[in-house]
This record gives sequence, C-alpha cells and structure tokens, in this order.
Amino acid sequence: MHQLSSLVSQLKKAEQSVVVANGHAVWIVWAESLSDTVTLTLSSYGGWELAREKKQALWFFPGEDVLRSLAQIFTWSQIHPLAMMVQVFSANLLIAHDFSFSVAIDPEIVQQKVGTPETLDILVAPQVGQGLRRAPGLHFKPVQRAGLPSGEWTRLQADIGLDYSTALSWFLIIKPVGNALDRAFAEGWRMYSARLKKLFEQIKVNFLYTDNMEIVLYCKTYQMLQAVCMELMGLMADKDEHASSWPCIYLGLEKGHLHFGKELPKKVNAPWDQLESDFIHLPLKTVYQLGASFMPLGTLSPFKGRSSIDSLVKTTLKHGATSSDMGLLKVLLPHHVLDGDYSPCFYCGLRNHPPSACPTRVLRNLNETLHDALAELDLERMQQALRDIDAKIGENGVDGIRAVLQGQGDAAVVLAAMFETNAPSQLRTIRLVWRSKGKDWPRGLRDLAPQEEDASWSALHRFRNGDMETALRHLERFVQASPRHYKSKTLGGFISMEKGQYKTALGLWKEAEEFCFTSLHRSYHLYLRARLHEVMQEYEAALKLYRAAVDTSPAMLEAVYRQAACLLKMGFTEQGLGIFMDLLEEDPRFMNLILIDPELERGHLHLMSGLWKPWNQASKAAKACIEESAGLTRTVEQWFAVDHPAHDEFKKRLADMLKLQDKENYAHLVRLAKGCEVLSKDIQKRVEKDIRGLRRNCKTMYHELATIQNEAAWFPFSRFMGGFNRDFNLCIRELNAVGRMNLYHPESFKKGHAAMTLAAQALERLREHLKSLVFIRDATLYLLLFGKNFLWIELICLVSSIAVVPLVTMWGLKTGQPWGHILDAQKWVIQKVVVIVVSICAIGGSAIWTTLSFEKKRNKYLAKHIK
Repeated sequence: MHQLSSLVSQLKKAEQSVVVANGHAVWIVWAESLSDTVTLTLSSYGGWELAREKKQALWFFPGEDVLRSLAQIFTWSQIHPLAMMVQVFSANLLIAHDFSFSVAIDPEIVQQKVGTPETLDILVAPQVGQGLRRAPGLHFKPVQRAGLPSGEWTRLQADIGLDYSTALSWFLIIKPVGNALDRAFAEGWRMYSARLKKLFEQIKVNFLYTDNMEIVLYCKTYQMLQAVCMELMGLMADKDEHASSWPCIYLGLEKGHLHFGKELPKKVNAPWDQLESDFIHLPLKTVYQLGASFMPLGTLSPFKGRSSIDSLVKTTLKHGATSSDMGLLKVLLPHHVLDGDYSPCFYCGLRNHPPSACPTRVLRNLNETLHDALAELDLERMQQALRDIDAKIGENGVDGIRAVLQGQGDAAVVLAAMFETNAPSQLRTIRLVWRSKGKDWPRGLRDLAPQEEDASWSALHRFRNGDMETALRHLERFVQASPRHYKSKTLGGFISMEKGQYKTALGLWKEAEEFCFTSLHRSYHLYLRARLHEVMQEYEAALKLYRAAVDTSPAMLEAVYRQAACLLKMGFTEQGLGIFMDLLEEDPRFMNLILIDPELERGHLHLMSGLWKPWNQASKAAKACIEESAGLTRTVEQWFAVDHPAHDEFKKRLADMLKLQDKENYAHLVRLAKGCEVLSKDIQKRVEKDIRGLRRNCKTMYHELATIQNEAAWFPFSRFMGGFNRDFNLCIRELNAVGRMNLYHPESFKKGHAAMTLAAQALERLREHLKSLVFIRDATLYLLLFGKNFLWIELICLVSSIAVVPLVTMWGLKTGQPWGHILDAQKWVIQKVVVIVVSICAIGGSAIWTTLSFEKKRNKYLAKHIK
C-alpha cells in the first residue's frame, strides 16, 4: 500500500514561514515506472515536485492550470494507456527563511492509503474550486470508493478533441547598468549586446530592443526559460577578458496580461534599485518551476506589494549543478527549407513543391548506410550543411534540392537524411514491397524475389517519370489480367493522391491491405493511409493507423517516429518528446533525423531543449568511458597474456571504440558509452568462460592421462621411456598446479593459462610417444599371435603329412598304381616338398587368421592384463 503521509513526512517543517502559498497538490501513484511524458507535462503547466519515493510522488501547483495539465495527461492516456492514480486537492505551501518548504494538507487526506493502480484514475477533491472546473471539455463524474476522504470526490475526464495547452509563459528583461552617455558603457554594452543577440538567434527566442537599450525576451515555455537562464549564467561566469559580460540587471516575470513590446519595462512595477546586477531575478515560484538544478538565493524582494510566492529572488544553480546540466541543442532549421506555397509534400514533407515534382521520385533504393554517414557529422557540421541547403534552395528552389542530392559533401548527406525520415511513403519503397518475399518489416525488404515482367512495373516506371496517362493505360492492362492483386490498388492510390483525390487514395490503399497476405504488406498500406491523413492534418486518424502499423509490424520504427511527429503537430509536445525518448533507446541514430526534420518545426525549440538531457547524459557517459578506457586497457593486460587470443581481440575493440570520441554526435556518443560497458562485461564473461574451460580441460586431461598411463603400463623396458615419463610428470605437475590456483585472481589466471599451455604441449608429446609405444605393442602382439598360429598350423600339417604320405604310398603299391612306385622311390624328396608347401600354407594361413582375429584378441588381452 502507498501512503501519502510517507511523502509529506519527507518535507522539513519550518518553525517560521515567511511565505504561505495557496495552491493545489497532486498525489501520483504509479504501477511500474512514471513516464517522462507525465513529468514533462506537469512541469510545463507550472508544477514542481515536492517529494518522491518508490512509485509515488507529490507535486504542487500555485496556479490554475493544474486541471488542464491532468486533462492533457488524460488525453495522452487514450493514445498510450497509463497505470496511474492521481489525486488533486487543496494545499498550502509553507516556505521558510532558508527556502526549504513543507506542505499543509487536510489530515484526513494525508492519512490515505491506496494500492497499485491498473488504469489511469484522476480524482478531484471537493475543495478544488468551481472556477477551475469550468474549463471547456472537462467532465467531473461523482465517485464513491472505499478509502476516500469525506466529501463529494469526482473523477476527471476530458474531451479528446479539445486543446488543453497552457498559456504559461515568461518575459525576461535585461537592463544594462551604467551611464548611457559614458564611452566605456557604450563600447562595453555594444559588444555584450552583440553576444546576446547572437545567442538569442541561436536558441531561437523572440527578443527586441527598447528605446532605453534594454533587451526584452519572450520565453513561451519553461524549457526555453531554462535554456535562456543557463546560457546567461554561462555568459556571466565567462572569465574571458576579451569577451567579458557587461553588468546588467536580469528580471524575469510571468507574462500574465502583459504584452510583448518595447514599453514592457515601463509597465513592470519592479524595484530596479533593489535588484543586484549580474544575477537573474525571478519570482520565487518560477525558480521552483525551473527544476531541481535551480535554487533561490538571498532575500525576497517584494513584487506587486507584499512578500509572496511571486516575490523576486536571485536565482543560482544548486551545488554540484552546472550550466551543462541543462541547455539547448543549437540546430536551427533554415527558413527556405520550411517555407513554401504548397501543402506538405506526401513524399518528403517540404512545402516548396507538389508531390508530382518531389525530388524523391528519382531515388531508386533505400540508403542503409545513410545513418552511419550522418553520424559522422557533429552539430556544427550539421548546421553548416543546413545553411548550404538553405542557400541552394533559396537560389534555385526545387532544382537546388536536386543539385544538392547529386553532389557530394555534408549537405548531400543531410538532405538525403531528411528524405529518409519518410522513406516508406516514397515511390522507391514500392519496388521493394512488391518484390519482398519476407513477412516482417524491415527484414523482408532485403529478401527480394526477381522482378516480374507484367504491366504493373511498366505503369510504375511511367508514373515515376511523370507520364500519368501512359501509367494509367498500363495499370488498366494489369487490372484486367489480375483484378484482385494488391499492386494495382497500391499504385492506383498513389496516382489518386497526386491528383488530389485523397478519399479515393485512402479507399484503394484500404482495399490493397485487404488483398495482402503478409504483415509487411499490411503494415505498409496502413502506413500509407496514416501518412495521407497526416498530410490532410487529420492527426487523430493518422495516429490510430500508425499504431495499427506498429501493432502489425512491431519493428516498423518509422511508424513510431511518425506518431511522435503527429503529436507535435497537434501540440502534444511533451507526449511526442516521450515517444522520441523511447525511440532513441531503441535506435540512437534517430536523434540525427529528429534534429533536421523540417516537419517537426512546430515543436522544434521544445525538442532541442528536451533532447539536451539525453545528449548531455550520453556525452558524460562517453567522457567517463574515455577516462575508463585506460582502466580497461590495464584490465586486458592484467588478465590476458600477449599470446592469449582474447588479448588482441579486446585491444582492437577498444581502439575501434575510442575512434568514436572524435565525433560529437549522439549516435557515436551512445555507441562509445555502451561499447565500453559491453566491453567490460565481455571481458568478465571471457574470464569466467576461460576459467570454466580451464577446469573442464583439467578434468579431460586427467582422464586422458589415465588412459595413456594404462596404455603404456605393459611396456617392460623402462630405460626406453625416459622422455615419456618426463612429459607425463610435467603434465601431471602443471595440472595439479592449475587445480590449486585461485583463477579469479589476474596473476593466477595468467599462470593457469600458461600452465595449461605447457600441459597441453606435454600431452601432445605424450600422444606422439604413445603412438610409438602402441605401434611396438601391437606389432609385438601381432608377431606373437602370428608365430603361435603358424606353429599350430605347421605342426598340424606336418603331423598330417607324416601320416598321410606313407599311407598314400602304401595304398598305391598295394593297388599296383604306377605312381606308388614313384612315391616309394622318391619318398624323402616328396616329404621335403610337402614340408615346404605346408610351411608356405601355414605362413599364409596364420597371416590371414591373425589379421582377422587380431582386434578381438588384442582387446581381450588388454582387458584381462591391463588395469
């Protein structure tokens, strides 16, 4: 169970409060993790976090936008379901002299306990004023639930189609200190104001000069105010003598009912004489709204009367925080890329040409190496490439785009990357989809069948080259031959889209989806329909179809990207940024596409501020990796000897990673940071694997040595086995040494590998020795068996011949056979011949018999006599 009292107890109770602020507290309880989208939304509407612990947090809102922020979150939950309980109730913020704060809440509310939520549930206390509830689109339904405090609690719901954006914004006035007629003032302020102008143009904040040489800035979001404050603090802290800042008073205030104009400083009733120069003075609540990196300093300067949460206070960074903890990625989209007289092009999103004249029509294939080429550019080179593209488009329009694409250099890479963000909707992808044999996006686009020779390909070729009439004739021929094939619907949809017949195109692509048989083809046509809805500014329909495309093909990251783009176009900047954050976790290379995408113009500045955090984190992680690289080198040297195969492998991987440090690009920074982490883990895994291998090899070698010993045990001539015994003893000694070592110590690990190498070499020599011994043993045993068999055969045959030859001779004499007398006369000669023949036969027979029975008798002998 989650208890609100646990959060309240974290806040230090002030003995004496100098400021008591009325407002509303928001208690949030979540199931797994709190989405960054939720915290960004709450911050954008003027809230800040008071306390947090595991799976619950307490926020405070001094203004009236609290319900609008929750309505925005409710709308977001209809797109991305949230498991979160939210309660809104009245609260007082008590601020002490040291700017620590506590909160006063109804004790009955503080004692609440809630379980883990499963869905989004926004509960509003009865004390929340009716004035806040009158916002259009908000609905409050009575709720009865056990555990809620007394009173008529309601559940907040909101109409999806309405705009709940906040009007919260700020002005920042920079007033130079000194006599305007003084020459030093004029020179110093001129140089410093030039630096300020360059800075403000870089971060794209609206500003103007007043007649009294003041500068007025208009910050539309708290992220912009954060970035401006950080940059100004950096300028004030700059100790460069040649570019030092001029003393100024910096005053920030909420816009409220004021208007952006040259007369603004005169309308602000601020105590200018009491404000210290070279500090940014902000309302106390604004300091809290800027986030945890900022803190108030000094004493409160009453503003608009008495001391309150609107009183001015000097602003500084908390101890340990630096100006690099917050910032803005300084990538500006050039105006010629953004301007144009047409609706956004279906293929590329630019406004300076219709789809029929889009430069992407001539592109043939997807560029899989483009991400890597773009990752080679740092922010400065990327910005310069955008300037070059802008100049070309400004001079030659669409022809300038084609000239850049056909050229070389950074501008060609950046422009090609712009077109790559929406590649699935371009004509070059049709060819791949039609030939695809795979079922999954995007792998299926690489598994292609040969191109068929039918009219659809002729129609596509003519259409790509702008010959619409011929393309339609070829398409009609294909429809007659294959009326239910999806290809005719796909191409027909593109033709209708270029004619401006959007409903027809949507219908054809829907029919094509129904004719498709793989998830790749279905998700492709869902993407096309979603893209057309996006071009038609029907963003809710586009979001649904993009989500359906992702559900059909989860690896279709292009559809995820377009969801975020639609949310930004709808004004859901925080929600779109949240999706981009998740996308960067999946593939860091998308950062480069986000930075240069002209279709993200509406939320570009907010994105540049929001993306600073992951960029800065990646930069810090990469720097830590570079610092750690020396330690990794030592680790490799400590664990692996030079002759170890892993030594050169890990050293090469480390050297390849360190090459990435020369490129200040997010993709390289993430690769470098993750690479060091993975390398460290791989080293540990390799050590553990080798230790297991050493143990296993020891056991295997022991078994093999026992077998060798048994094989060699019969050999009786020990004087001839000196080399064998030396190698055997060496092998046993080294294996025993490995068995006694603590291999989890680097030196022992290296010694273990060296000992195992010696043992393996000795074992190899033992195998060679054993081959000789086995040959001698088998040869000896064979000769013995051969001799035994020969003697037996010879003996049997001789005895038989001694008996048979006389008997045959006697029988021949007795029967009067002529040969009987011959045998009798030549009996000794015949006997000699018989002995020779018998001996030859005995040799052959014993050889055959011994060979056939050798294996069986040898194994029987060894089993009986060798243990």
